[in-house]
Amino acid sequence: MAGVARAGAALGALLAALGHPATADAADDGPPSLEALSAGWVDAVPLRDTPTVNNFWGAVGLRHDMASLDAMTFTPYNGNLLRSNLTVDGEDVLLNETRWGACEANRRTDPRARGARVLSTVRLPFEQRAVIQRWTIEPATGAAAGSHTAQLQLDGPLFEHCTGCGWGVTLPTNRSLFEFAVADWQAGSVMTVASRGSPAAVATVVWSPGAAPARVRLGPENTFIVDTALGSGTGGFEPLTLYMAFAVAGTVEDAVTSVTRVAAEVESEWALACSLWEQRWQQAFTPGNDHFSGHLPLLATDDGGLDRVYYFGALMLVALERTNLGLWPRVYTISQGNPNSIIVSSSNIASNLWPLVCASVLHA
Repeated sequence: MAGVARAGAALGALLAALGHPATADAADDGPPSLEALSAGWVDAVPLRDTPTVNNFWGAVGLRHDMASLDAMTFTPYNGNLLRSNLTVDGEDVLLNETRWGACEANRRTDPRARGARVLSTVRLPFEQRAVIQRWTIEPATGAAAGSHTAQLQLDGPLFEHCTGCGWGVTLPTNRSLFEFAVADWQAGSVMTVASRGSPAAVATVVWSPGAAPARVRLGPENTFIVDTALGSGTGGFEPLTLYMAFAVAGTVEDAVTSVTRVAAEVESEWALACSLWEQRWQQAFTPGNDHFSGHLPLLATDDGGLDRVYYFGALMLVALERTNLGLWPRVYTISQGNPNSIIVSSSNIASNLWPLVCASVLHA
């Protein structure tokens, strides 16, 4: 037991160094909340891997900037949003820190930055092939008076249909294999990208609630350019909330239908992305719950670091579930994010937990 205690203390210290609080704060009647298990802010440099967020249908990774998205896996579609950028008044908005949570991932600029302070938050509508990214743009010290503009340069997203999704699948990067278009939308324009070689299409909309519609055009190499005016204010400009939502489907028409629904219900979809994730997490510890056929035990010791390691292991197990694959009643992956890199390389260490939360497998 002394060895276990030392290991727990060491792991707790490591988690604290990575931005995680040392204690799990589990209640007697349930596990720690997802918010309690979220990381603190971590410097983006020299961080190799930025956060990945999932919604039980797929996963999306962030990149080292304030707009791009790395591997996006929504079986049977794989995609990415590379080489994308956010500028304010022509100046690049630079990433300073990232923060991971089970249901959302965050990026922000240096709070001491001049011109604009920006917070980016990514959530995935629960059990859907869709993504919402929200930017909060505020004037920073030194922001000049007058007119200001925020501009998004979007390199897609690009998605392909894969017949054998999984390890070794190449993510799409060749823009000549896609068709790009801009069409009218009730709140501005909808951007569509369709694969020429597979049944896959993505539709994207960008808007700011209560503001004039964003101006969208096709730029060099079919890059989407989205300009949004920042209203003048006493501190340079008025704070602005900017949304980008996109959905992937087998056809452009289906993708447009999905993304316009998400945009129309964005406040609800935004809240449900985390509240339904929290519900799924709590179900994993609830006897007789209506999702899992079993449940995991609660843990409370005098070693907060050890408790936290246990709940992180349980969170890994729950996060790797995929409810849209239809192979068996309960399906778990071994990784999330980029299909060419195993994020959870030792999920077999949780093999003793799977029969607890999925008790029905013992009777299969």
